[in-house]
Amino acid sequence: MCILIETKASLSYVNPNIIESCHLQVTKFKDPWLVQLAIGAKRGVITKVDNYPVVLADDLIATNLNVFPLGSYDISIGMN
Repeated sequence: MCILIETKASLSYVNPNIIESCHLQVTKFKDPWLVQLAIGAKRGVITKVDNYPVVLADDLIATNLNVFPLGSYDISIGMN
């Protein structure tokens, strides 16, 4: 599993294939929203994984992961 930690990002994301392979529970947003990619395309964010546990440097944190195709990474964790 390849995880990107983004120190200046406020949101976290998970690749849809991880949802399937790890059998994670997803919930739908009441109001889906769009993410604009660097190439200009827009993709919808309609589901998330609530309170996903992550251990970083011996600290347990829980983060919400928005389900979105990430390309090179499986998970992107925003650490604003």
